[in-house]
Amino acid sequence: MIQKGMIPDAETQPDAKPADPAALVRQQQVVNGTDGNDTLNGSSDVDLMFGNGGNDLLLGLSANDILLGGAGNDTLDGGDGNDGLFGGDGSDTLLISAGSDTLAGYLLEDAASDSSIDTLDASAVSLDILDTSGITVTYTGVGEGSVDYDGTSRFFGIEAVVGTLLGDVMTGAAGNEIFSGGLGNDTLSGGAGNDLLQGEGENDTLLLGSGADTLVGGTGSDTLSGASLGSGMSLVFDGVGSGRVTVESDVSEFSGIEAVQGSDLADTLTGGSGSDNLSGGLGNDVIIGGAGSDTTTVSASLLDTTIYSTDSGFRIVSDDGDDSFAGIETYIFSDVTLSSTELAQLASPEPEDTITDGGTDTVDGGDPGETLTGVRSPVGDAISSRSDPAIGEVLFAGGGVTLSSIDYVGAPEAIGLLPDGHVITDGTISVGIENGVFLSSGGGPGSENTSGSFTVNHGTAGNALLDAAVAGAFDDAGGTNDAAVLTFTFDSSELDGLTTLSFNVFFGSDEFPEFADSSFVDIAAVYVNGVNYALFNNDPGQPLAIVGESINTAGNFFSNGGDTFDTEYDGFSTLLTVLAPVQDGTNTVVIGIADTGDSAYDSGIFVGNLAGSEIQATGSFVNVFGTDEDDILYLNIAPQIVDLAGGRDTITGDLDEVDNDVIYGWGDNDLLIYRESFDVSAFSVVANATTAVLTVDTNGDGVAEAVTTLYGNFSVAEFVVTQVGNTVEVVTVGTLPDPPVVLTGGADDETLRGGSGGDLIQGGGGDDVIDGGEGDDRLGGGAGNDDIEGDFGEDQLGGGPGNDLVDGGDGNDALGGGTGDDLIYGGAGTDTIGGGDGDDSVLAGSGNDIVNGGAGNDLLDGMSGDDTVGGSFGHDEVYGGSGDDSLGGGAGRDTIHAGEGNDIVGGGEGDDVIYGVAGSNFLAGGGRNDLIVGGHDADTINGGTGNDTLAGGAGEDLFIFNGLRVGEVDTIDDFTIGEDLIRLVGVQSFSALSFENTEIYEGAGVTMTIAGHTIMIAGVTMAQLDADDFLFG
Repeated sequence: MIQKGMIPDAETQPDAKPADPAALVRQQQVVNGTDGNDTLNGSSDVDLMFGNGGNDLLLGLSANDILLGGAGNDTLDGGDGNDGLFGGDGSDTLLISAGSDTLAGYLLEDAASDSSIDTLDASAVSLDILDTSGITVTYTGVGEGSVDYDGTSRFFGIEAVVGTLLGDVMTGAAGNEIFSGGLGNDTLSGGAGNDLLQGEGENDTLLLGSGADTLVGGTGSDTLSGASLGSGMSLVFDGVGSGRVTVESDVSEFSGIEAVQGSDLADTLTGGSGSDNLSGGLGNDVIIGGAGSDTTTVSASLLDTTIYSTDSGFRIVSDDGDDSFAGIETYIFSDVTLSSTELAQLASPEPEDTITDGGTDTVDGGDPGETLTGVRSPVGDAISSRSDPAIGEVLFAGGGVTLSSIDYVGAPEAIGLLPDGHVITDGTISVGIENGVFLSSGGGPGSENTSGSFTVNHGTAGNALLDAAVAGAFDDAGGTNDAAVLTFTFDSSELDGLTTLSFNVFFGSDEFPEFADSSFVDIAAVYVNGVNYALFNNDPGQPLAIVGESINTAGNFFSNGGDTFDTEYDGFSTLLTVLAPVQDGTNTVVIGIADTGDSAYDSGIFVGNLAGSEIQATGSFVNVFGTDEDDILYLNIAPQIVDLAGGRDTITGDLDEVDNDVIYGWGDNDLLIYRESFDVSAFSVVANATTAVLTVDTNGDGVAEAVTTLYGNFSVAEFVVTQVGNTVEVVTVGTLPDPPVVLTGGADDETLRGGSGGDLIQGGGGDDVIDGGEGDDRLGGGAGNDDIEGDFGEDQLGGGPGNDLVDGGDGNDALGGGTGDDLIYGGAGTDTIGGGDGDDSVLAGSGNDIVNGGAGNDLLDGMSGDDTVGGSFGHDEVYGGSGDDSLGGGAGRDTIHAGEGNDIVGGGEGDDVIYGVAGSNFLAGGGRNDLIVGGHDADTINGGTGNDTLAGGAGEDLFIFNGLRVGEVDTIDDFTIGEDLIRLVGVQSFSALSFENTEIYEGAGVTMTIAGHTIMIAGVTMAQLDADDFLFG
């Protein structure tokens, strides 16, 4: 774009002469490629380069260039200056260079459809002997973030980064990033998502995040670190420098690793055949060296540790944790390094009364609050006592429920706390809970099914309640043993008036399939006030264990015989939602699991997400989840809770499949289809302001074949029942929206979610995630860098202070970024968007949107639809996208791309650059010295005041000059005789004009002066011009 100083400013340089028009156009060089593989070289002036098709190389120089790669796998290098690099279709490489650049792997209007792998490449950046570090890359969302190198640049649609020759720092977010460190001591952290981290040369640190990552150390001495993890990790070397690491349900692979640094929680690190360096960090860790000469680092000094000898090695207790070591040859303390032989001389025998991993101790009797030490949990975190308050915190996470009592009886190694939940998956099917507890009849399930069976025998007693539960299924089952039983109580007032307790549960076992229907089956149960609700199909003969035909009910059970799921269990249940009535006063919940008949082959039960519920139903339900799209959901014979989650949904099933089901999120756009033919008179409904109970009694005998409960406000709704062929369809008219959710955040980072009504949610001081859900919501981010999503409905969203992500979703929304550098997506619908203060990026989405950038240097893209986009204050980049748009730059030096469609463009105040691109556009410069370039069709161009340079491009263009001003000089760069026209407002005839042949751009040209206003026309002569080239009046 034209920069300040290229054209004299009448206010700051009143005596300066107008710029040479020829030089002015050369400073905005337009370079077009072909559909082949082009190499396009820019100039030292401002370049606009279009690669078009093919695999192109675009090279800018020192000015503020705009490079658009187009289709193909392109390489873009802006050079020095504050450049804009846009890759387009294909897998593009954008080179990092000096300046504060905007780099996008896609053209902004194509953001939603981009699926290629685009790369930021810093391998060729200029470094000198004084530089000590390379680039710092920080992702703030999927594909977007900033890079610091001789200025701060912003990027979008970038999946991969290549580092410099020095030490780089790369930090990912929620996407699947690909980081290549290059030479130098790099620090690479993928964050969430399935990332690929490649250290390459020198000594690199690769940090594990959530997700299934691949970490490749490369040459040098490289470290795998769990320092950023929120859960403990289990790492196993299966070769020299290579192996797997498991965090919760995520399995990552690594190679080329010489050292391992654990997390701040309980880790298990197992070396391989090489000489490994294994350090646990904080938490109670287990470190096993394996073959080779292995080393560990203990951060404490030798004087601040207690060292015990064990059968397999050593136990070292310090302020950093209670760690166990085996097969380690060298121990590095903060003040001394000792061999295992030297350490043995200092060690004491391990005390017999300590509860440690692998023992047969039972936590029962005595003081429930007595502290337990050295406990190794089978999954997740260990308990600290029989009555550990953390048990209630993970069971009722975020619910504000205080338990009256907590008591665990069983082996301490048979219970684990799951603050971050647990998931079993094969990559397609996933079963898990968000938070809760795990109880086992032996050990934990591991993360892969590599052995025929696994068994841990704690030698603990059975439980009378579990004896009764298994006896209901097998008369000859006998007693239970190795029981792990958690009992807690709470007062009904803790549920704020709700009269149903809801929780999730699923069960896994290695008994399958050998003992699926035998008296040796492991038994699990969840009792609420004396009733076991952990049953398949609410059948007392099918408790939550692998029993008989229950595994054949669709959706109830999954087989893992082919080792496709990441668990040692050979079979596991689906996730059930259990609903149990709450009684006034004290309520008692008992969760238990035990071996039956013998102690072989282990099983486990996962229970979590406890909360009060408004659902007036009882029993165990399979969960069915819709999406915010238009879903078709097929029900089965198991009782189900269906969450429609928005959209126009169709729910279908036979009568027995629809029976005993609960459906949430029903609206007038939804359809229920009974896949059986019956007279509509057999259908009846009882509806009120909270539920509608649908009953089908085909025989008229009072015994219903199907009873289904819909949740919503049906107080004025009409149910329309129609027989269609061999089915019966049910829709509603007049269902009312849910009442609004009103939430106010605090100072921490929080997730605040609305419902299906018109919600009012205000974030607090942290980096909040706010989701309005359905309905016409009002959402405010407050302070912090917030993620605000409107979803469905006509929403009002405000980012507030901070660098916010604001997404309107569907509906006609009003969006405001507030202060800070915000990223705003309008989504579908006709939206009104204000960027607010700061350097904002706005993608208006589909619909006829209104966008105002506000203060700051904004990037505004109308995308599809007939949009109105205004830059307001600052040096803005404005894109119309498709549709007939109205675009304005506002104050400041703006660059405007009209895009497709017949657009109206006004540059406003400032030295603006305007591109017509496609369509028959009206392009006006406004004040100051503008450059206007028409597009492929017939454009109308008016430079306005100032010394303007005008180029019509293809098509029959009209150049308008009104308000002729003494001393101004305008230039028409590409006038075509017989095609283009010049309109002179206020001039009555051709005879009033004065012409002079002159040289323009080292070629032919004409200078025309009217009332002291000069118009220069390039590429023509006086002899070619006549009255037919002008319009007067």
